[in-house]
Amino acid sequence: MSVTDAMKALQIIAPGKIQVVEIPAHGPPPPGHVCIRMHVTSLGGRHEWKVFKGAFREARPTDFPCRPGFPGKEGAGEVWQTGPEVETLRPGDRVALSGNAGDLHQEYVITPEKWALKISSERPWTSLAPADLFARMLYLLKSGEKIFRANAVILGLGSAGLAALLWLRILGARKVTGIDVDQDRMARASQLGIDDIVSADDHRSLDLLGKNHPETVVECSGSHTGILTALTLAAREVLLFAPNDSPIAIDLSRWMDKGLAVKTRTTYDWPFWEETVACIDRGLIDPGELVTHTLPFSADSYNQALGLISRQKALRIALEFSQDPKGGPTP
Repeated sequence: MSVTDAMKALQIIAPGKIQVVEIPAHGPPPPGHVCIRMHVTSLGGRHEWKVFKGAFREARPTDFPCRPGFPGKEGAGEVWQTGPEVETLRPGDRVALSGNAGDLHQEYVITPEKWALKISSERPWTSLAPADLFARMLYLLKSGEKIFRANAVILGLGSAGLAALLWLRILGARKVTGIDVDQDRMARASQLGIDDIVSADDHRSLDLLGKNHPETVVECSGSHTGILTALTLAAREVLLFAPNDSPIAIDLSRWMDKGLAVKTRTTYDWPFWEETVACIDRGLIDPGELVTHTLPFSADSYNQALGLISRQKALRIALEFSQDPKGGPTP
């Protein structure tokens, strides 16, 4: 199987401006690498929105135009070509892609073999796309000392918070309570089996929650209020998932008096990626539970997706690549 002379990619050319560009196709994969024909890429959370707006540390105004395909970190596809020394993958294999595979908002991606793991089950492509989010969350949760038997709280029930909920069910947390203000997200968390939900505006209920001394709080909102609430509620540890690159004032005495551990993880090692994909393949975790919208791969769809994210009207959004009758992306 061969790749066409050119391929399409999304490229952020200036803050708030994106277009589909044609770029030269990749050459043959080098040793230990595979070429993936993308079927779907996904996005969600505020990270991608902030990069698009030029408001995140990875996208300063001087960094535009961004690399084609950046900042796509979630996706799935099939193996199109293999380089020498590839041991486990063959052309036609269905794979989930790690964010470590490269910039995924493009038709073809060349990646080291280990970051494209085979899925043997015939799951929909959209169920595989957000796998990277689940690997990052698993890495954070397993850094927690009490998480396996914790009375846990999740602050923020967006896609990251719901991923935490699905993992906590598997990891054996005794009770999981969610905190949010959005009724749709709270309803979705109830559908996914959360034990209790408290509105972030209900200060009396928050005080009662703190008196129950939850061992672990997983902070997924990224807001200053959320971070301060997490430090107040947690009895033993706070796990910070959502990024916030603006300064925040913290009363260290309240943190230190409790002997509170605060941990964060921004990436993960390969074993956590392997474990995540194995759980997806066995049906223990379904990232597709978080995909609320599916759109065609285009600049217009990307703008629409980011609008939904900025208004908090979506969790994960899948962008599907058109396929020609021969099985390749439409040139």
